[in-house]
Amino acid sequence: MKTNTAQCLMIITVETQMQPFLSVRNFILKKLSTIRALRGEVIGHAGDGTKTLRGTWHRQTAVIVIAFDNMDAARMLYNSLHLYTEFMQHVEVFIPALCNPIMYAGDYEYLEITFYEVKYPKRFQWYVNQLPQCCSENGGTFLGGTSKVNQMMGMTRPNYITVTQWKTEEDYAKYHQNGLTEALSASFGSQRLLCEGYNMVAASTFVVSFQVVIFTDEKILGSFIYDPKKPCLQIETFKMWPFVHCI
Repeated sequence: MKTNTAQCLMIITVETQMQPFLSVRNFILKKLSTIRALRGEVIGHAGDGTKTLRGTWHRQTAVIVIAFDNMDAARMLYNSLHLYTEFMQHVEVFIPALCNPIMYAGDYEYLEITFYEVKYPKRFQWYVNQLPQCCSENGGTFLGGTSKVNQMMGMTRPNYITVTQWKTEEDYAKYHQNGLTEALSASFGSQRLLCEGYNMVAASTFVVSFQVVIFTDEKILGSFIYDPKKPCLQIETFKMWPFVHCI
């Protein structure tokens, strides 16, 4: 990014069975001049290749992520796009604020975004407070964790989101081998998307890998990553972690 102050994300999810992803993606890319005027940047967009394991997520969901310097700029873009009139159904928009700015994509190529349905807020918050140190000890950076998901469109109702960024797949795997991280994710996470062949498309100067980590209430199911540096699509699956009950 041109500046290192991007502390807000706009996350757009698309139910691809009902709404063609390309129509939404192309609509967003046509607005690049507006996005850049608001000091925003498209981090990445991933098309078909996700499926729902359980819960409220639709069977196939694609993702578009845009970063902004602040919440006001993200809201201004949302209001100017009129997504709710262009795509009245099957598109959801979330605008969470981050605690720390997004790192330069050339150094931190992997972005993790996790939605939760938290059942035990006090206990959950204690674990979330440990995540920044867990990330830094394993080569990553904790960008934010907040209950202010700021859902602008859509029917799903996650009540917490965390965002982390990583230099390598190895660092990320090591992070999730940490007992504390494992306990947090396994006991509290409710992300409903399984990414199978997550097809990352980098547009022009948008050079960043993108991944989705999959959680259920019982266990972490895995992580599927597309690395644009590799000559073809490579899907990596981290090991299955057993359920850890936290009391």
